[in-house]
Amino acid sequence: MLLVKFSGSMSAAQREAALSTKKFTRIRRFDALSTELVRVPPGLAVAAAAGGLKSLAGVLTVQPNYLRYAVQSAPPNDQYWLEGRMWGLERIKAQSVWNAFTRGDDRVVVASLDTGINYRHPDLAANMWRNPLEIPGNGLDDDGNGYVDDVYGIDARNHTGDPLDDHGHGTLTAGTIAAVGNNSEGTVGVTWNTKLLACKFLGPDGIGTDAGAIECFNYIVSLRNRGVNIRVSSNGWGAARGDGPAAGALEAAIEAAGAAGILNIFGAGNDGKDIDREPFDPASFGASSVVSVTSSDRNDFRSTFGNYGATSVDLAAPGEDILTTYQSAYASASGSSLAAAHVAGTAALLAGLDPSLSAEGIKVLLLRTVDQFPQWTGRVASGGRLNAFRAAGAVGIDPNRPPTISIQNPADGDVLTTPVNVTIDAVAGDDANGTVKKVAFFANGISVGTSTAAPFSVPWSPSTVGEYVLTATATDNLDATATSAPARQG
Repeated sequence: MLLVKFSGSMSAAQREAALSTKKFTRIRRFDALSTELVRVPPGLAVAAAAGGLKSLAGVLTVQPNYLRYAVQSAPPNDQYWLEGRMWGLERIKAQSVWNAFTRGDDRVVVASLDTGINYRHPDLAANMWRNPLEIPGNGLDDDGNGYVDDVYGIDARNHTGDPLDDHGHGTLTAGTIAAVGNNSEGTVGVTWNTKLLACKFLGPDGIGTDAGAIECFNYIVSLRNRGVNIRVSSNGWGAARGDGPAAGALEAAIEAAGAAGILNIFGAGNDGKDIDREPFDPASFGASSVVSVTSSDRNDFRSTFGNYGATSVDLAAPGEDILTTYQSAYASASGSSLAAAHVAGTAALLAGLDPSLSAEGIKVLLLRTVDQFPQWTGRVASGGRLNAFRAAGAVGIDPNRPPTISIQNPADGDVLTTPVNVTIDAVAGDDANGTVKKVAFFANGISVGTSTAAPFSVPWSPSTVGEYVLTATATDNLDATATSAPARQG
């Protein structure tokens, strides 16, 4: 539902007529405040509904009908939270989210692609996803997916249905994402209730292969297509690309997960390098469903070990001295994996607040609502550090608008004599809410080059006589895209 404030000059009949044009149903009217509580039409996303209402004459403001909770002195009651030892959650304003918006939705699933999870840990067991089609311990593949007793996920390294962590890294990140909240036990995660699915492909030495990661992505996409509500994958792994080619098969697997509606969060690595210059994959992949995260310290500066990149890294999050679950107890750890886990937990909160959000929509909210600091300018694309409270508050309000793009030269209808050398020029802008980070140019659908800075242009040398249709696609800093009207050349 939405709360809609109208101009005080509108009569009740005019308000009713305005709402009916968009098929909204009024639930309650607050006459003294010129405000209506309305129900969103079935099948319409909250963000789209809010945008539609804002376009109506006389509508002043639109906001979701947020949940609010009684303010308590120190929720939750988990020991290390009460002792003030979970600085990362404090920095991203997690408590404000818990009090004002949500503590997590147990219908949302986060897939942890890592060393597995200690699913017996007292602070994780209650939040482990359980395969509803698998009968535990009967030694059979009950759901026919190729894995026996995959109750909590799979071990893609050994091709079994038991993802028990034999290293510790996966349990560290899992606790930051979704350690059970308010259970008087140890720590608390960003989300108290979200379910954790374990896909183990890194071994006891912390090493795995692309084939293992692809098996994990294949597994979670299959479950997603089966109806399991996996909205986020958390990934604290990767490697420098070096001089070899990019990992096309792995990138395709990640893109398939994105296409299925899964947002893929990756740690940007711990080498202290600019990964715009020295790519670190998969964090450096350009897929729209990838969110690349580096580590920030207690003072909101980059951790000395944290990789960075003005285009390859999206945002920062707390990643130093993070107290979390480890093996069967607790420990403090540092790394971009922990930073990514903070973002993955926040993404799960947003997915629960608005189930209609796409993976890209969640990414936009995460990046648009960071706390911006000068030390992050030129270091991460968003210019700042994760703020879970601001992200939750932005759900359903003013989603990212795409950039504008038009081809200026050659003009539509120009006749060219081939062979010829010309420059294709385009004008692109995103003044409303961001910047244009690249413009890709195409002739008859085939790429002819990409420009990453204004003035946006590329050289073009058609070698054969014929008609060409030129288009240009602009991508903004939050990965919204727009394509120009075609310019036809003969």
